[in-house]
Amino acid sequence: MGLCLRTGNSIILKGGPEASQTNAVFAQIFEDCLQEGHLPPGCVATFLGDSNCTLRDLVTQDRWLNLVIPYGRPSWVEQIVRQCTAPALRTAMGNCYLQWSLSGNWETVRSMILDSHLTHPDPVNAIEKVLIHPDHSASTLAMLWNSLREKGFELRGDGDLVAEFPELGAIVAPGEWQQAYLKRIVAFKRVPSFESGIAWINQNSSGHADSLVTESYAESQRFSAQIDSAAVYINSSPRFHRRPLRGDSVFLGMSNQKGYRRGMVGLETLTTLKQVVQGYRV
Repeated sequence: MGLCLRTGNSIILKGGPEASQTNAVFAQIFEDCLQEGHLPPGCVATFLGDSNCTLRDLVTQDRWLNLVIPYGRPSWVEQIVRQCTAPALRTAMGNCYLQWSLSGNWETVRSMILDSHLTHPDPVNAIEKVLIHPDHSASTLAMLWNSLREKGFELRGDGDLVAEFPELGAIVAPGEWQQAYLKRIVAFKRVPSFESGIAWINQNSSGHADSLVTESYAESQRFSAQIDSAAVYINSSPRFHRRPLRGDSVFLGMSNQKGYRRGMVGLETLTTLKQVVQGYRV
């Protein structure tokens, strides 16, 4: 709400019926804040879960709406995007990949996975899938997996990995590679080459935050150039901060759609550019 008001927009909020009492409390808080800040009461409208207005009714009012921002699970976001007639701004969470190059250090992989999950229960950029080089030693893999288990992670693997390391856990179902867990679950998969790993990520990740662990400058450059995601992280945790420690920016989320609204959803995202051409007489 603050981002919308700061950018000169009004906002319509609609919560689900399962949280009707909470929605009513928030609506009263918003009303009190508007009065205290001497803002027009109409700049924030709240539809409670028990109102007669359905979500479909709301997102098809393109005559009055400039932008729809659905936020929630990927399946729900896609449902709203298909229904709305006004422009929609997708926000993404989960199903972020990490590619572990042969030159990469396992402790870096471990620290990035752990740090990316620290924003639980809202792990927007949590690493959930890890692609590993086939030449990583069994002892190195065991150290990583044991360390993650000690931190409460559930591990899974592709069929070949689980056959070789039964202690790894359950075999990943084919559809899981394209779905977010949004839990402390990490799935591992072997890829035959660096290039095949990039191709797998572009095909299966949610496309908003993907990572690489490597000591090779050439690999880091290829990964940055070829990964088709909103944000790419090299030897750095993709952990999402709604209010970063640096500066005073505040972000609503991360958008994975292409266009000028791709990436961090902040103040600039919620504004539009208007060109003014001034003529003059000679």
